[in-house]
Amino acid sequence: MCGRFALYEPSDIIQDHFGLDDASELVPNYNIAPGTGILGIAYYENSLVPMFLKWGLIPHWSKAKQTQYKMINARVETVWDKSSFRSAIRYRRCLIPASGFYEWKKTDSGKQPYFISVSGTNIFAMAGIWETWEDKSSGEVIDSCAIVTTEAQGAVKEIHDRMPVTIDRSGYKNWLDPMVQTRDQLKIYQLDHSLITVWPVSPKVNNPRNNGPELIQQVTP
Repeated sequence: MCGRFALYEPSDIIQDHFGLDDASELVPNYNIAPGTGILGIAYYENSLVPMFLKWGLIPHWSKAKQTQYKMINARVETVWDKSSFRSAIRYRRCLIPASGFYEWKKTDSGKQPYFISVSGTNIFAMAGIWETWEDKSSGEVIDSCAIVTTEAQGAVKEIHDRMPVTIDRSGYKNWLDPMVQTRDQLKIYQLDHSLITVWPVSPKVNNPRNNGPELIQQVTP
C-alpha cells in the first residue's frame, strides 16, 4: 500500500514537468497523510489541469463521506472490477506528483520507515483515480482520489510487498487519455524500477504533525 508520501519540488518545476499552463504555489510537504488535500493532474473539460483532491476516494454513489479515509489505495489487479473504483478507472484517471513515498519494514524491534525515491529526479508521478461526490441534502461537493498500487518492484521488495504504480513520463498521455476506457486499451508504462532508491529514515514520520526535510534524511536503523 501507500499511506504516506512527500512532494517538495517548487511549483514551476511541477508545471514544467507535467506541461501545465499554470500551477498554484505549493508549500513543500514532507509528510502527506490520508484525508488531506493533495495535488492531482487530470484531463478536465478537454484540458490538462491541476486539481486538489481529498486523499481517500469517496464513490459517487456513496450516501456518506466517511469512507474517504478507507479507500486511499486501489489495487491495479482488481481496480477494474471493484464497484468503488471501476467508474473512476475508466473515466477519471489522474497523475499524483510525488518526490518520494514511505513504506515501513517489519523488524524485531518494530516497524522501520524507509523513504523511497527515484534516482536522478525529485519528481515523478504515481497513478491515481478520482471521483466527485455530492451531498444531496447540503450540496457539498468533494473531489477525492486513491493511489493505484501494484506488487513491489526493485529495491522496494526488500521492505514491503506493495508500492504505488509509478508512471514513466512517456506513459503520462496514455494514462490520462479520456478515450482509453477499457482494461485492454490501457497500457501502463511504469518507471524503470532499477532507478528506485530506498533508505531508512526517522520514525518521526509516523506522526503526520511532523513535517520537514529532516524526515527524509537517512538514519542508521
